[in-house]
Amino acid sequence: MRSMRKHLISFFFLFILILLPRSASADLVIVGKAIAVMSGDTLKVLWTGGIEMVRLADIDTPKAGEPQGQEAKWFTEDHTIALTVIVTIKGVDQFGRSVGEVFLEDGRSLNQELVKNGLARWRKKYLDGAIFERLEREAKEKKVGLWGE
Repeated sequence: MRSMRKHLISFFFLFILILLPRSASADLVIVGKAIAVMSGDTLKVLWTGGIEMVRLADIDTPKAGEPQGQEAKWFTEDHTIALTVIVTIKGVDQFGRSVGEVFLEDGRSLNQELVKNGLARWRKKYLDGAIFERLEREAKEKKVGLWGE
């Protein structure tokens, strides 16, 4: 049973890699296990190349002391810690962290899920993000997370 699960997970990640848009083909794609969450939008991933500090691209979550900051961190922990993730690395930020999109075992984008649940804002100055704009608008309409009353 355990072997079957490993094969299914491997197949799933191979399938996701094939489905990634062609524009992402120049990006580095790593598959690893999330081992630590520093904040809602920053985590450490252990992969065959070592430990990668990953800053989620195109979004900002509140800091720990700000409203919803701890909730964003918990959300990221709940969805990543000790689980396999795929990271599409788009670049490196001024602090030397890899910047990318993190895909969960079920194929969802962690970046998008944080916005959808009202735990992050999309960074308009870095992205023409129709998806992020829609998810943020829906979160505001539902009054969840940052947008709650």
